[in-house]
Amino acid sequence: MGLALSRESFDHWIERWSPFVQDKFFAEFEAATGISRDTTHWPSGDQTYWKLGSYTRYGVFTLFLTYLLEGGFESELEEDEDIELAALHSFRAQLTPASIEVQFASHFTDTGDSDTIFVPALFDEPFHWDESWVASIPAAVIALESLAKSLDFSLEADSELETVDDKWDAVATSRNIARDLYAFFKESGNSCVAYS
Repeated sequence: MGLALSRESFDHWIERWSPFVQDKFFAEFEAATGISRDTTHWPSGDQTYWKLGSYTRYGVFTLFLTYLLEGGFESELEEDEDIELAALHSFRAQLTPASIEVQFASHFTDTGDSDTIFVPALFDEPFHWDESWVASIPAAVIALESLAKSLDFSLEADSELETVDDKWDAVATSRNIARDLYAFFKESGNSCVAYS
């Protein structure tokens, strides 16, 4: 099935918890982000659904950010993570590790590939609560724009081929994921976007 993006109301997303737990959630959310509960009634938009690809493909994008921001991650890979290791080799062949800074990148690197909702409010770090995350759409957009500028690629270009000479190009895959995320966030206006 894979990872998809969908527009969802914040009120609906927090229904996973009881009203008592929601009160605790909002108290900590406001303390961490400065976003008042009174301003979180963001609409759900048009319920558009966009398939982003497999969870592994999205994971390659987050590893791409990790490689560019922090450097190699080979020591953290498990023995069976062949795709992730192939991605690392692709990154090494084309890019310098720990070579750029991307403001707000944590809204991708420090959130889950499910149980995450992006909201139309700006705050510095994603908020983690009970194996769920709340991230910022404006911060994510800034992060994607910063990434594209640093690597000199267009977020509005058509998708690239992800294989060259029958060899997978994890860098192209990562740029395509960045383009898809950017397009969906920009089109979402004042709606929340959930990973599902």
